[in-house]
Amino acid sequence: MTTTPRRLSVASELRFVAVLATVCLFPLLAMPTRAGEVGALTPIDTSSPRDTLQGFLEFMNQGYGTGVGLVQSYLASPQLYLAPEDTTNIRRAFRYQEAAHRALDLSELPPATVHESARRLAIQLKEVLDRIDLPLIESIPDAQAMAKAEVKGWTLPNSEIRIRRVETGPRAGEYLFTAETVSRVPEFYDRVKELPYKPGASVGWHDFASYSPVGVALALRGIVPPRWLIDEPQYRVRTTFLDQPVWRWFGIVAVLGAGLAFVLLCFRLSRYWARRAPSAGPWAALLRPISLVIVTPVVALILGDVLRISGGVYQAVTLSLWTLFYLALTWTVWAAGGTVAANVIRLEGLRVGSIDSQLIRLVIRLATVMAAVAILIAGADRIGLPAYSVLAGLGVGGLAVALAAQQTLANLLGSLIIMFEKPFAIGHSIKVKDTE
Repeated sequence: MTTTPRRLSVASELRFVAVLATVCLFPLLAMPTRAGEVGALTPIDTSSPRDTLQGFLEFMNQGYGTGVGLVQSYLASPQLYLAPEDTTNIRRAFRYQEAAHRALDLSELPPATVHESARRLAIQLKEVLDRIDLPLIESIPDAQAMAKAEVKGWTLPNSEIRIRRVETGPRAGEYLFTAETVSRVPEFYDRVKELPYKPGASVGWHDFASYSPVGVALALRGIVPPRWLIDEPQYRVRTTFLDQPVWRWFGIVAVLGAGLAFVLLCFRLSRYWARRAPSAGPWAALLRPISLVIVTPVVALILGDVLRISGGVYQAVTLSLWTLFYLALTWTVWAAGGTVAANVIRLEGLRVGSIDSQLIRLVIRLATVMAAVAILIAGADRIGLPAYSVLAGLGVGGLAVALAAQQTLANLLGSLIIMFEKPFAIGHSIKVKDTE
């Protein structure tokens, strides 16, 4: 049900919206619930355009409305920190918003950015719907009407907001806000953000969610009273550069600087370890890529879930960090392969140039190549590159190489057979054509 907030002063509205934004920004993964029902696993109904639109509005309004009691109890009370029941309300309200995300077709977004992008886009879409005239719910086609319709979709009157049935993929048969609509939500929001709200709207949700340090307040809620951070004067949170408030730029620089400092420290430790123990040099070298593997996802998590960077800055920074992560992971696997091979040869007491040593190196190198290719393909898929196209390209390229290097591959396979079968030993007489 929609809750209509009473009129407040500007300062009170900021406080009011602050904790409501807290509801939608709490970094907790949860299964969606049906608005007004107890079941924690009941999904949003997307069986028709009517159900999708109605469900989206209900879940978003429930997420917004659940925070009203939290605002009134927390800001009106003398307590500095959130009470356990406040945290429970935050979690329940966030489940409502998480459920609303299911009404959006997010299939064209890079998987690395889906979580934060869905949160931002859902709030912007709710702000758009809160400012325009919506048709009567009875006039929107339901499942029975869509079963008879030739075009399996519906467009919101006087807009370009469309709900269509998904024809392929894991969500085939569901009616969702189309991927094109989702991609254009920021554009729609820019068009209507100066229009007045309609009754029952989620007043100021987007502005405070985008410009207030709510994520920081939640991350530090057990150390710093959240009201000290979220109860900021409006001019301090709305001073922006590239659509990011100034305070967030300080946070971005601090987080990236801390991550870079950790990586540089690991590089120095790697060189120090290699000088003190030359035999451990290969293992020491692994510390360099491992430091990047550790730092990049942590930095991406803090920037996305705590500082809540958004827009183009979020896309650029997040995709760059995840690209660096998968490249560093590939580097780690490749370096580890050579190190493991060298240690196996040493522990087995084999001669470096022997056939057994070469066979061990070859097998481990092939395994690392396969693992590296798998990591790169997974990384390409996560940052939004067409992984299947990459696989197809690799297959075509591999076939072309195989056809162009038949003789070389024949010699390679012959060498492998000799190395595995070991038909020759020292003292044997071998004759190949005229050579004996």
